[in-house]
Amino acid sequence: MNDKELKIFKMRADIAQGIGHPIRMAIIDFLKDGEKCVCEISERLSSQRSNISRHLSVLQKAGLISGRKDGLWMRYSLSHPELDCLISCVDNIVRKKLNEDLQVLEKLG
Repeated sequence: MNDKELKIFKMRADIAQGIGHPIRMAIIDFLKDGEKCVCEISERLSSQRSNISRHLSVLQKAGLISGRKDGLWMRYSLSHPELDCLISCVDNIVRKKLNEDLQVLEKLG
């Protein structure tokens, strides 16, 4: 593997790590509807603002969201509209896995 390939795999891993937590997936899903502040995200996910802020930091570091200052508030939005497509692909895999699991359960019962 050459340096360029290694860099691409590292970038992919950073993105995967960015979305690799249920709260971060929920934040991405919530931000599909538009820009939100920490307080809105915190309320929607029933999680403390400090916890949400840590997850927002991971998402920003991965380049998946961006923030802009709006008076005293930071407002967050998705950095790439392609995230909607990524989540849709993940949902398709989840559906297939659930169907496979259901088939196994039906064979048992």
